Amino acid sequence: MIGAVSNCSVPLENQAEFEKLMNDFIRYTRRQPGCMYYDFGKVTGDAIQYIVVQKWATEADLENYLAAPEFRLKVMKIIKLSKDLLAIETFNLIY
Repeated sequence: MIGAVSNCSVPLENQAEFEKLMNDFIRYTRRQPGCMYYDFGKVTGDAIQYIVVQKWATEADLENYLAAPEFRLKVMKIIKLSKDLLAIETFNLIY
């Protein structure tokens, strides 16, 4: 299994729209092959920082998801609302 976390900063004035887009994005992502878990939230103690936590059955499932044209279209809308790009870190889940 593969885990992934990503984070981004979203200005206060963009947060309502960002959260709406993310809720739609989560519904889309959870239906993708190999997606075992996908959620997001605000970092405690930071008014503009968000984090996404993911779990995928295989690295190939995650790679296919990230390469899909629909993913790219959806994520570009999200990035436009943030101050920085979504930084993605992946890791192998041991347990």
